[in-house]
Amino acid sequence: MTGPQLGPRETRPQPGPRETRLLAAFALAFLLLYAPGMAQVSWGISWPEAPLNTYFLPAEVVGVLIPVLLLAIGQHKPDVLRWRKPPAAAVGWAVVATLGLAGLLTYTQTGWEKLTGIGPPPGLAEILTITGPADLVWLILGAVLLPAIAEESAFRGYLQTTFEQWTWPVAAILASTALFGLFHHDSYGVPTYLAMGVFLGMLSWRTGSIWPGAASHGANNILAVAQFNGIP
Repeated sequence: MTGPQLGPRETRPQPGPRETRLLAAFALAFLLLYAPGMAQVSWGISWPEAPLNTYFLPAEVVGVLIPVLLLAIGQHKPDVLRWRKPPAAAVGWAVVATLGLAGLLTYTQTGWEKLTGIGPPPGLAEILTITGPADLVWLILGAVLLPAIAEESAFRGYLQTTFEQWTWPVAAILASTALFGLFHHDSYGVPTYLAMGVFLGMLSWRTGSIWPGAASHGANNILAVAQFNGIP
């Protein structure tokens, strides 16, 4: 009598032509929406009658969140996004740890600025300055909620989970962190993006969910906005 026959090793489903075309279309939309904002951040180029935050809000949705949703659905693997419900304690500890990490990164960021001579991008003031209720709404949506959900779904969800199927978890975390840093196109914030990328990647891997990382990501962005506006 022979034992049960093992089937062929399961392979990760690949995007079909339809998903590939959709990804290309949304990547183009991402560039069209995101490039003007990044040009103003990096080089101070003025775009008349177009507040800079108006570029980031649709870019997060159209250029980040929708493509990873389409890829996950097209591959019939919704779990690749890691939208699982985490333990409540994990979310709380993630936020508390973020407060400590933010304090450490303040000193690291100062040292990086002195070492490299790289200062904040010229367009950063327009993004983070609160001058009225409209700015506050844009910041809550475009700088806190949407980036936390969209970027965690993309980098610590789809990309990191995919990398973990190909290599060791540490390498997967480092790869997603590198892409996370490149995505922000900001040499001034390199220490923050690298440290937060590794921290958020560890949270995703250990908890099996992006939501502790999303809470941490949002908390970190709130601290950045508060610090920039002189809010204690």
